[in-house]
Order: sequence, then C-alpha cells, then structure tokens
Amino acid sequence: MRRTLSRSLAGVTIISASIYMGVFLKGAAAQTTASPTDQQMIADGKKLVDANGCAACHTAPNAAPFSGNVLGAWNAPPLLNNVHDGIGSWSVDDIATYLLTGHNAFAEASGPMGDVITNTTSKLSAADAGAIGAFLKSLKGDGAVAREPIAKTNPQMVFGARIYANECSACHTQEGTGAPNLFPSLKASPVVEADNPVTLMQVVLHGAQSVGTASAAAVAMPAFGGQLSDEQIADVLTYIRNSWGNAAPAVTAETIKAAR
Repeated sequence: MRRTLSRSLAGVTIISASIYMGVFLKGAAAQTTASPTDQQMIADGKKLVDANGCAACHTAPNAAPFSGNVLGAWNAPPLLNNVHDGIGSWSVDDIATYLLTGHNAFAEASGPMGDVITNTTSKLSAADAGAIGAFLKSLKGDGAVAREPIAKTNPQMVFGARIYANECSACHTQEGTGAPNLFPSLKASPVVEADNPVTLMQVVLHGAQSVGTASAAAVAMPAFGGQLSDEQIADVLTYIRNSWGNAAPAVTAETIKAAR
C-alpha cells in the first residue's frame, strides 16, 4: 500500500549536477563536427583537456572516450552531445559558466566536482573556459535512438507527480525548469536522465551542497532519506526522469533501499 505525503518542504532543490563533470580527458581521440573557422578555439580547448587529464572520470573501462562513467555514489555523465544523457542541450556559454562558477541553468556542482571547480576550473580565464566548451560541443553524440518516456498513467508516475508537487516544485517549478544559476533545471539534465541514477539517489537520500564561488553562492539540498520511504523516493525519481521531455529507466524501491 502506498502512503501519501502529509507535509511539504519549501526550499528543496535536487542538485542535478552533482554532475562530476571532470572535463579534462587526457589522450582521448574524438570526432568533431566543427567548421574550419572554429578549429583554433577547439584546438585550444583540446589542449587544455589533454593537459589536465581526467580520463577515469568520464570514460568507463573499455568504453568510448567521454561516454560516461559511474564513480561510487556519483555519475560522471557523458560529455557527448547526446539527446538525453549528454550535454546536447548545453551551449558553449553554459559549459564555460559551469566551469567558472559551478552553476548554470542546468547544473549545480557538488560532490567531487565541487573540488574540481574550487581548485581548478574556477581559476581558468573566460577564454580558456570557452575553448573547453567549444571543444566539448564539437564532439558528436553516440547516435543512440532517443528513449520514450514512461507513460503518465503508470502508477509510479502518478504517485511521483504528487510527491514532486508537494516536495520539489517550490524550487524546481512545476515545469521542472528551476531558477538559472540558483536551482538547477531537472529538464534536459544529463544526471537526471542517466541510465544509473546514483547521483539523484545520493542527493535525495543524503542531501548535498553545491560549490560556492566568487561568482555564485552555494545552494543546499536537504536530505529526504529520513522522511520518505524507499517507494516514495523511487516514485518521485521515476517521475522526474520521465517528465518535461526527459526519458530514463524507472527507479525501483529495491534500488533505493540498497543505496541507503
């Protein structure tokens, strides 16, 4: 028997980019689709990527470069221009802003990526951050067919919608768009749509705090593990992962239980 929620928490934000976006991948070959006029900026970005080397973050063993990885309780999502689980919705400016501040319209950096922002990428020049963005945007997607979202009539989607309205919409809005540079969008987020929802489970169960920089304040996500059941968390995450154009596999109560 499912239990409905009796109270609402204002000020809740799911940090969709505890995103562990270690953007520096050393020695990785990649195809590009850039025009000749972009080539110098892209080449500069690739040099920065190669020089700083974080291949272990975003490339799983024996997988294609930049195709994503899971590191403990955090996603290192694909940095390819995929429709759902990559950075296909991000612009060069979105990437540069994220690297320099730890925040953009889609993401708030926490977890291990918070350290990367604090110690490395926030110290980049705007030109260098833009060059990295240009290089990443030059990479092709993996060509996978876009997934179909779970039907709104699915029981998990029905119950998840109720939980989201009560617990999440105050910050992330009913449309899942959040507030740019403050509350991350849950729409078109590579972490939200990851095959393995480890980051979402981590921040909902245990809470998180995004990195604070000179340009953007830290944002906190309270823990829900003590007040929501495994089934309730599975339902709301399934709803988030399949709303507003998102599409990703359902989350089960058993998976949440194992993550506690």
